[in-house]
Amino acid sequence: MIHETDMMEDPRPTILLIEDEAEQIAFLKHFLLRERYQVAVAQGGDEAIWALRKMASKKVKIFCIIDWMLPEVSGVEVCRFIRSHPELKNSPIMGISANHNPDVGTHALLEGADDFMVKPFSAREMLTRIKSLIRRCQIKKEKLATKKISLSFGPLSFDSVRRELFVDGKKISLTRMEFIILQYLIEHQGHAISKEELLSELWSDDNPVGDDNLKVHVYSLRKKLKDPSDRPRFIETLRGIGYRFKDRWED
Repeated sequence: MIHETDMMEDPRPTILLIEDEAEQIAFLKHFLLRERYQVAVAQGGDEAIWALRKMASKKVKIFCIIDWMLPEVSGVEVCRFIRSHPELKNSPIMGISANHNPDVGTHALLEGADDFMVKPFSAREMLTRIKSLIRRCQIKKEKLATKKISLSFGPLSFDSVRRELFVDGKKISLTRMEFIILQYLIEHQGHAISKEELLSELWSDDNPVGDDNLKVHVYSLRKKLKDPSDRPRFIETLRGIGYRFKDRWED
């Protein structure tokens, strides 16, 4: 059952907490409500998808916290639903899990989560991550709205206004992070972009996210572009520096 709390007008997104453990729900709701966030709870994947459809129909801005290890309909399935829904696809997603295997976090990022935290975590760290992610998503939204970038480069066609990417004649679906990385590299085509510069573009300084998250997103982007790092068609890796979008097409 979905519970909605403190649904007064608020410019911040509603936090949709998708979690099946009662103790974890109580912990997260307590500090989120204390910070005066609007909070809704779904205690399973099916319930979450129902809630997401309802919120999308009402054009509610949402921020999703998803337990990756949900029973039956998993967190990854919920994440895929969000990223495939036209009204929801740009919503911030925070994945959480009690599984300490680093592959779980990597998988979450590859599937479209913007950030990932391993339980147990402190309320302060979670709030810092939430505030930072909301802020950077708003900044990126404003930047993307003002930039009009289009590029035809060999078999690649990119249009920032339509948010469309075609490679080898096929339309490619990107996560928000992948889109931002590609747009930034295309915007600076032919120039070396350091990892630090890309990290600054993707994550604010107060969010302690390092190279690993960036590498995961670049890896996923390359996979979708069919752009192997050892024989790059589009994105070159500059060892010890960062990346560069090629300025000359080599057939």
